[in-house]
Amino acid sequence: MGQVLVGLEKLPAPQAANWVESLHRSAGVFQKKFGGYRVLLIAAGEKPTGGYDVKVEQVSLQEGKKWVVQVVFTEPKPGQMVTQAITYPYEVVAIPDDGHPIEVHKVEGKILEKLRIQEAE
Repeated sequence: MGQVLVGLEKLPAPQAANWVESLHRSAGVFQKKFGGYRVLLIAAGEKPTGGYDVKVEQVSLQEGKKWVVQVVFTEPKPGQMVTQAITYPYEVVAIPDDGHPIEVHKVEGKILEKLRIQEAE
C-alpha cells in the first residue's frame, strides 16, 4: 500500500496539480482518482483577506476499515494584521486507492463535523 501524501508539491501526478488549480477557488471537499491515489481537495473558498488557512491535522486508517482526515479551518483574530488581498485557502491530500471509504472531519475544539465529499470531474 502507498503512503498518504499531504501538500500540493507531493501530488502523485502532474494532472492532479492541474485539477487542483482548476477547482481550488470553490469551497468544499472534492475527490478525484489519479493513478493509485484518491486526491482530496479541501478548500475554504474565497476569503476577503489573508489570515485564513486550511490545515490537515491528521490522516489515519481507523480499525483497518476507513480513512479519516481531520481538518482545521482557521480565521484571522479580530484586530490581527493580515494581507489585504482576496485569498483561496486550501489543502490537498492523496490517499492510496485501497478501497477503504474516506471521511473528512472538520475539527473545532473537541467537536468533529463530518464534511460531504463531492466526486469531481
